[in-house]
Amino acid sequence: MRSFILFKTSPFIGQLLLLTLSLPVIAEEQLDQLLQRLKITQTQQFNYTETREMQLIAAPWKSSGQMYLSPDRVIIDQHQPKHSIVSITENKLLYMEPGKDTRYLKKLNTPFAIPGIGTFLALLYQDHATSEDLKKQFITQLETTATRWTLSLIPRQGSNINNMEISGLRRQQADDLHIEFSDGDQTRWAFSLVTQGQPATRAMQQILAIAVAQPQP
Repeated sequence: MRSFILFKTSPFIGQLLLLTLSLPVIAEEQLDQLLQRLKITQTQQFNYTETREMQLIAAPWKSSGQMYLSPDRVIIDQHQPKHSIVSITENKLLYMEPGKDTRYLKKLNTPFAIPGIGTFLALLYQDHATSEDLKKQFITQLETTATRWTLSLIPRQGSNINNMEISGLRRQQADDLHIEFSDGDQTRWAFSLVTQGQPATRAMQQILAIAVAQPQP
């Protein structure tokens, strides 16, 4: 009887072992697919809200506006609490406040290395092309459900970030970014896609025209 039971259940056990052994491979394939989907191949326009919780400020600081992601540029057009425009290219950051003389230009030694969201932009602009590259710098965990995916990144070496979580609807771009910093501060960005392709490009060019028209310092 014992040998009969063992014979009848062994195919199931074998299938279970095969599935268990294949799980890391499946996970890596899913992560590579996600990284490819995050890559910016056309201009995208988003509405966004940002909420910062800082140790030195009692109430959360909130901002909102529109963000444009193109293959070679990021534009953050903040509407609240005050109107400002930030244009980010691979090696330059430009900050301005429309209608005012306020203007700030900074060269970037590392592509898209912006405090706070630099790691997120690195994913979008493919500093980490594959899951293998990503895992050299981060402890990664990708979780998926029937409706959403969540990617958690913990830096392996010294960083001002303790943890970063990016999530979105299944088979779609990110719509939520949560970053916990080593000093206890944290920030959350929520994104909703407005349009993409040529309509988004035209909208972004209108914002760039405002930036070009600003007085030089």
